[in-house]
Amino acid sequence: MPHRPVSVPRRRRRRPGGLIALGVILALGALLIGWLVFAVYTPFKGDGGAPVTVRIPEGSSTGEIGDLLAERGVVGSGFFFALRARLSGARDELRAGEVRLRRDMSNGAAIAALSAAPPPPPPVIRLVIPEGPGRREVAPLAARAGIRGDYVKASRRTSALRPRDYGAPRGASLEGFLFPATYELRRAQATARRLVRDQARAFRANTAGIDWGYAKSKNLTRYDVLIIASMIERETAVARERRLVASVIYNRLRDGIPLGIDATTRYAENNWTRP
Repeated sequence: MPHRPVSVPRRRRRRPGGLIALGVILALGALLIGWLVFAVYTPFKGDGGAPVTVRIPEGSSTGEIGDLLAERGVVGSGFFFALRARLSGARDELRAGEVRLRRDMSNGAAIAALSAAPPPPPPVIRLVIPEGPGRREVAPLAARAGIRGDYVKASRRTSALRPRDYGAPRGASLEGFLFPATYELRRAQATARRLVRDQARAFRANTAGIDWGYAKSKNLTRYDVLIIASMIERETAVARERRLVASVIYNRLRDGIPLGIDATTRYAENNWTRP
């Protein structure tokens, strides 16, 4: 048999362009996966910075909670916060209510804070009552602070102070005698009646050193002065205006003309916001 040479087929070389395209696709895929991991798990954010209080309504969905946290600057993205909560199985553990968080938290830290049991209420209720508001306006402040009982009803009278001793007519409530200040009450004893008693005692202590002689010379009782002081407080925006408003009131009383004080009409109508 004659010897015939055997031919071996040449292997095709891969074009370098195809390898480069494949490498680019793999690199982009890796970058995309890495970006998603960082967006969902936010590993470098930690526990956050400045504190912020967020109120989460009852029945809020995970997405709604995420959007609310993003609006307040707690997390960077509401969408990725919600995705992280779903991946970690914590979507049903996020609690509603008023929660103290921090700005720029990691998604994991925010989820842990919202999943933790709420802290026990402090043993002392601290209530700030500003100057100016009447009994009906203070009532919702007391209720929100956790004061038990009907504040408006409790502030009609107290054994700590008798309005008639100051010249008030029979049946007058404690309006004007409830001293504005910061009050701390033990939670177990935080009732509207006790708050009113403390306010009345604070009024007596803070007015004990007042010289009422000038008021008497003008035929004004201490109750008259208290009412006028209440009107001045409502009518003025800054302290330096008090003397001017007081002069207007006393001049009109002297001349026997209507006072024309907006605060008295608003008080009678219980309207502090509408025209």
